[in-house]
Amino acid sequence: MNLELRTYIGTKTIKATPMEAEAAKQHGAQITDETVKKNIGNDGYLVEYPDGYRSWSPKKSFDEAYRLAESYLDRLRIEHEDLKCRYLRGQEFVYSSEFNYLSEDEQVALSVQMDLMRKYLFVLASRIKYAEAQEMKMNLKTTDHE
Repeated sequence: MNLELRTYIGTKTIKATPMEAEAAKQHGAQITDETVKKNIGNDGYLVEYPDGYRSWSPKKSFDEAYRLAESYLDRLRIEHEDLKCRYLRGQEFVYSSEFNYLSEDEQVALSVQMDLMRKYLFVLASRIKYAEAQEMKMNLKTTDHE
């Protein structure tokens, strides 16, 4: 039987806390004893999905898949980072020989898209700067009242 595997990109919001596999199992992670044994002393995360299912993920896999998004500023930084990666890949394409194989209309549309992405990156960077300044002000006020 020939199995055709296709590429998918997933997005899910989870809750997690740093924890070794053995402790995660004690906190309800649905992992095997074999997984616990293989990961003694390895860093990882207890992961809880929206439906309450708990699992454990090795730190490296977790860090590749998830970014902390608790605050507005965290989410702005994620959006900026994601857009910057797409923009840089687009720029790489525009300056490659493959760009010349697009029709003139497609070249113009992609050039406009790249310009808008660049402007959006600037707007996001400005919003991050403003949010960081606001956060700093709030932290100073909190420190002043203690």
